Amino acid sequence: MISGLGRGAHPSSSSSLRIFDPATDLEVFAVSTMPFSINVGQVGVAPITLTLDNPGLANGADILLDRLRLRLEDESGQDLVPAAVLDRVLLREGVEIYAEETVMPATGAEVDIVLARPVRIPVSQPVSLSVQLDISPNTQQPNFRLVLADASSLQASDAISLAPVPVNLPQGTFPIVSGLGRLVAPSGGVTARSVAALPRRFNQGQHDTALLEVELENIQTSTLSGAVMVGSIGVQLMDASGAPLPQPSQVLSRFRVESPLGALLESSVSSSDGEIIHLDFAQPLEILAGAPVTLQALADLQPGAAPGDYQLQLSSPTDVEAVDANSGDAVPSGFESSPLGGPVFSVESPALSLLVAGTARLPSSLIVGARDVSALDATLRHPGGAGVGSILVESVDLRVQDESRSGIVPAAVLDRVAIVREGVVVGESTAPPVAGASIPIDLADVRLEPGTSVTLTVQVDIEVSAPQSYLEFEVSAADLVAVDGNEALPIQIEPEPASSFPLRSGLTRLQPPADAVSVGLQSRAPPTLAAGSTGVWMASLTLANPTTSETGNVVVDGLTFSALGRALEPILIGDAATAVQASQSGQPWASSPPIAPSDGTTELTPVTPLSLSPGDQITLEIHVDLGPEPTTEFFRLVLEEAGVHVVQPGGASLTIRVDPAPGQQFPLVSESGRFAPLDLGKSYSNFPDPFAAGRETTTFAYYLPRDASVSLRVLTPRGETVATLVDREARSAGLHQDQSW
Repeated sequence: MISGLGRGAHPSSSSSLRIFDPATDLEVFAVSTMPFSINVGQVGVAPITLTLDNPGLANGADILLDRLRLRLEDESGQDLVPAAVLDRVLLREGVEIYAEETVMPATGAEVDIVLARPVRIPVSQPVSLSVQLDISPNTQQPNFRLVLADASSLQASDAISLAPVPVNLPQGTFPIVSGLGRLVAPSGGVTARSVAALPRRFNQGQHDTALLEVELENIQTSTLSGAVMVGSIGVQLMDASGAPLPQPSQVLSRFRVESPLGALLESSVSSSDGEIIHLDFAQPLEILAGAPVTLQALADLQPGAAPGDYQLQLSSPTDVEAVDANSGDAVPSGFESSPLGGPVFSVESPALSLLVAGTARLPSSLIVGARDVSALDATLRHPGGAGVGSILVESVDLRVQDESRSGIVPAAVLDRVAIVREGVVVGESTAPPVAGASIPIDLADVRLEPGTSVTLTVQVDIEVSAPQSYLEFEVSAADLVAVDGNEALPIQIEPEPASSFPLRSGLTRLQPPADAVSVGLQSRAPPTLAAGSTGVWMASLTLANPTTSETGNVVVDGLTFSALGRALEPILIGDAATAVQASQSGQPWASSPPIAPSDGTTELTPVTPLSLSPGDQITLEIHVDLGPEPTTEFFRLVLEEAGVHVVQPGGASLTIRVDPAPGQQFPLVSESGRFAPLDLGKSYSNFPDPFAAGRETTTFAYYLPRDASVSLRVLTPRGETVATLVDREARSAGLHQDQSW
């Protein structure tokens, strides 16, 4: 108080102030929500959710999220340029959008989002912030993930002081990494193609018949094309004319559809099913790009299905239900060819019986070691008619027995057994059993159609060490295994009306082979030869089987001749001859082909070989046609040991020798004949010369260039007549050497 008087004023107050505790930190909880598969161009993809929590005291300040940096990388951790993958990034909580970035960086790997309106996080009121992405429709990147590298990837501040607020992870550590998203392009659809198959045959009532096999392929629109899901297909059954059956249940009773991963469907075929049967899969079939999937439709046939030809087809592309695996949008379907079906299949009545007849083929005797001996013919006939299935003959058991029909161990007498059809081996045992008495033989592809028959021949090779004994083969009905050709069901084996079981080969006696053949040559060669002469008798050849015991025959099936000169020097047989013939008892046995001048040898091959029983002897007369212009003066016919072609028994240990006749040795050589000049004076000779008259005989030879009257007298040195051999007798042109004295 200056004046000493009191002064007063009205009371007043300021507005109230709230004092907040500073924000301490921002806690971040991250959850990956990245889809496994994402379509190229897909929008609103949410790869990660960030829950932001302010753990401050009740009086603590709010926290603001001001900035967020997201890095993109591929599955190997390599940086990705955001513009190559993304078109847009959103930060949102529910319907609230906090940030939207539509211009993606074309360099680096980060999307730096500065929030114009920061996200406010009150104390104890967490905010769940969803990161949402729009994928570029032009991306070629197959995968990506989002990364928050460290705490600096989130920038937060105190809402009051604007001071920076630290970021931490209550669970785990930085970096925060989303799951891997795989980018796929929308599928262009699915196409179906049939898998080629041969026509098939089934019995009425047969189960699990494979009627249709198709390959479904995902049509790729790019290297990122995604999967297609196929949920159903439509099929229809066509008859032989190609028309759909209005009631397929008359033929089919059940369907099963299989993929490589298992069964997709099992369902019955109902009488209410019309021409098209829709097969809805229990689980959709996933078809990845570049990985076609094969579907197989199998069916059970009705027991009373009408025999005939059918085909199962896919009904229409519109009946193939296919959707994009990611978007669920329908995709188009197509057929590579139309109609698209499985193989034509025949429904048949099962075969019930096989009729059999046998013919014995064994000869009465065989030598041990004999090869390819026909023992038994079995003629099999399918008695079924049209619409009946085929018969498959699978195996035969061949019983081996002796004359009392007691079993023989097969390996003791046999080296090999073959079953032959029209010259082709269809079953074989090259190691006959060493125990028991039967030989099981599996047969390959012996199939009989209805009304047809086949003859199977049992061929045997006799063991070279087989004992001298009797042998027979037998086949009973139980020894033949034949099944229905469609389902392998056993069928009845029955004899033909004029036949009976068991089939038997007939009895043969096994004998050891002969061990030698004896060959002798007696020269018939005239001393004088006339060029161009035919049928000149050069030699008599004797072949003998010297064996006297019970052995096999010796069979000779050819001869090979060569030639020598006067001094036994080698010459070509073509120097002198144009052909060689052999005859037996005046009947032709074998002749050579025409001999060329350059031929060194010639071979005679008979139509019927000579067969020499023990003790037999056969003589062959050998005649030669001489060439018109021989290039040698002297000619001898020669037979070497190797020139006698003996049919050898089987087995390396069995060989028939070729021996020269007693007093002879190989090579067997005829006497020498000399080609005479073709005129009378120069050709005249007698042989032998000199000779002992009265004790020896000499033969006269001469050549007449034309027909003539001939006189032949023997005179003393003084010209006195000793004998008149020919007196003015007519002789034909040519060489004459048939007069002796």
